[in-house]
Amino acid sequence: MKRDMDLIRDVLFLYEEGIPIDERQYSNDQIHEHTLLLKDAGFIITESFYPPEGGTLRYRDRLSWEGHEFIACIRENEIWNKIKSEFKNASFETIVSASKKLAEAWARKKIENLLDENS
Repeated sequence: MKRDMDLIRDVLFLYEEGIPIDERQYSNDQIHEHTLLLKDAGFIITESFYPPEGGTLRYRDRLSWEGHEFIACIRENEIWNKIKSEFKNASFETIVSASKKLAEAWARKKIENLLDENS
């Protein structure tokens, strides 16, 4: 199955904010496979826990620190669209690195605009 970066982003939003994925656009298999890719990358982790009320050991998936950091970088549509158009065939590590740099540049630009407004 080919990696779909829009689905990667959607899965991250699902784990962060509970935003559902459009199941008309993706099959359950595609969603599952992309969730596994994000686990492989360390962006989603599975943790075990015992419920406070007692009972058997349970498991849940959640975003890791890196998962939160990555989604913070790609949240802005302007940055995401740039990543998709300019880094279409890049490795995932390159996409992560580029998204961080683009997010930092975007933030610097916002700060400069705010400082100019307050001058």
